[in-house]
Amino acid sequence: MPSGAVRRPAAVGRPGAVHRPVVVRRRVRWLVGAVLALLAVLAWSAPSASAHSELERSDPTNGGMVAVGRSSLSLWFTEPVNGTASTFTVRGVDGSLVATRVTTESGGAVVRVTTPPLARATYVLTWKTLALEDGHASHGSILFGVGTRPDVVPATSGALPGWPTVVVRWADLLAILLAVGALAVGGRVIGALGERTPRLRRRAAVVGALAATGAFLSGWVTPFLRTQVEGLTGDAWTGAVGQLLTQSPWGHLWLARQASLVLAAAALWWWVARSTPGLAARRTALVGLVAVAGLEAWAGHASGLPSGSAVTALAATVHVLAAGVWAGGLLLLVLLLLPPRVPPQGEPSDAAAWRTYSPRAASAALLLLASGLLETGRHVPTGGALTSTVYGDGVLLKVGLVALALALAAVNTLGVNTALSARAGRLLGRPAGWRPDPRRFGRLVVCEVLVLLAALGGAALITSVPTARETTVATAPSAPGASTVDGVFVTFESVGAGANRSRVVVRARSTVKPAPAPITGASVQWVGPDRVPTLLSLTAVEPGRFEAETARPEPGTWTARIAIHRPSLPDAVATQTWAVVDPAARPAGSLEAVTTTAAVVLLLLGLVVTVVVRSRTPRRRPGVLRPRARTAISDPASLPTSPSPLADPPHAADQSSVSSRPPGPELVPSPSSTSRDESRVGAP
Repeated sequence: MPSGAVRRPAAVGRPGAVHRPVVVRRRVRWLVGAVLALLAVLAWSAPSASAHSELERSDPTNGGMVAVGRSSLSLWFTEPVNGTASTFTVRGVDGSLVATRVTTESGGAVVRVTTPPLARATYVLTWKTLALEDGHASHGSILFGVGTRPDVVPATSGALPGWPTVVVRWADLLAILLAVGALAVGGRVIGALGERTPRLRRRAAVVGALAATGAFLSGWVTPFLRTQVEGLTGDAWTGAVGQLLTQSPWGHLWLARQASLVLAAAALWWWVARSTPGLAARRTALVGLVAVAGLEAWAGHASGLPSGSAVTALAATVHVLAAGVWAGGLLLLVLLLLPPRVPPQGEPSDAAAWRTYSPRAASAALLLLASGLLETGRHVPTGGALTSTVYGDGVLLKVGLVALALALAAVNTLGVNTALSARAGRLLGRPAGWRPDPRRFGRLVVCEVLVLLAALGGAALITSVPTARETTVATAPSAPGASTVDGVFVTFESVGAGANRSRVVVRARSTVKPAPAPITGASVQWVGPDRVPTLLSLTAVEPGRFEAETARPEPGTWTARIAIHRPSLPDAVATQTWAVVDPAARPAGSLEAVTTTAAVVLLLLGLVVTVVVRSRTPRRRPGVLRPRARTAISDPASLPTSPSPLADPPHAADQSSVSSRPPGPELVPSPSSTSRDESRVGAP
């Protein structure tokens, strides 16, 4: 070997060395184990898929009118609500508060609000509920008139969450992404910085440990925000939090998430305490953070889907982890390496670390886009829901910010990669040697981080509100069937009353004045797709209004025969036919097929690009020197005696082992390989 030539540490010939195939197999086993652990946790803790508790129907309806003297208001929710942590208030448009008494039926899915007889005026019924099963909060208002019709009808789907909820959620997500980012850049990326590696790696470990600890602390604030309602303080508030955490599937998942954060934080602090790279600590932290992301996904909107919850939860898990590698890793590098030192004609300092990080960030961005497209199709039923709901607005905001961040990331990648910038320059018709101005690198990286933090705010918003699908289903109009028979005006409707339950409501009033006989009762016999008749006995709730609870009708065509009972007169019989739509069916103009196809195409394109790049990348053979440039070397002594800071240096642990090894015979390349290399760069 020529004197002064660079000898890269190789696995061959080193005591205790591990061949790269063995390392790859070990990493694959760790990855498979982490994924299997995630799937096991999801299978063990998976609640039954059901929609979050949203208002499905109200009496009076939003913008409706009732008679003077009305004293009973009814609300039907898609899931039972927690009566302790829910509030219902009635106010006049002048702000005056109306006394109310709230009772629940059907296990909490039906809420009755009783008031004194209401005078002629316009009123607002405001509600804030906490779902008994999944722990999700919702709120809204209903504007109705007594003896008069309101002039304006408010949109219940435009309710925004409180700012403390969004801020805490943003901080919680940021902490999780930083912890994932510490693992993403704490290995080879920081290992590319040579002698600075141990110090910077320790700083990365400290940031990751603090982030995991912060996520654990913010996780305890979330249940208190979910149960925060007007008038609930002290022991009652604490009791509501305890009930939420111990008696609901969401609470069980959240407690498991907190336990996983304890594991991740402990492993990261263990990494801080070690002077070595701490592979065992990092792998343990990875398992904990993968479990955190999976539990977050399953406790979120995925559990509200009628089908495909497991696939959507897996996509949400990948989404969080990919965001951690890209956004969390980038933010950590900015904290550790900026501001960069840029020579007038050179490239940013620490360019080797940025180049090592770029492929990981690109792969993470690809997975982020694909999983985000898949989730969007599952949670946004149609294109119109993107602009008519808070969730859809948040998705559009997040997509725009991520697109801007991708553009900045492309420019920053060209700034630290000479080969890519040369190819891009040829495609753009730029002169030879073109590359982005390296002096702008630091500012552009900071801009990319700020844009990603803003996109994280959009993610905090859409994870704090009902999805567009849930809002569309809950606010879908369900006009009652009406008919007039034998001098009686009859209305009939079937509305949801919780999971797999339905409430049948019949109203009847005489159209003949004076009425020939009072209406004393009602019964319904309905027939579904199975052609088996079912007789329902209804109970009088108030004069002229009758209700009964039964199993939710299956999808298909239903026919109801409504009999209105009057003493000394034959029953007035009306017939209504309606169609029950499968909630899992795709609506007209569904986005799911489009977004799923786009996600699959994106992943296949990324796979093809990866295969092509790897096939064109020369493989390094142990003991063979790889030339650093395609220029002739006139003097062997001019070769560098230490690794270039812009090259991909060996692992920090490898450097320490090489430097401490006693002098011995150097590793000499084989003649055949040397001749091939010399033919490319010229004879020394």
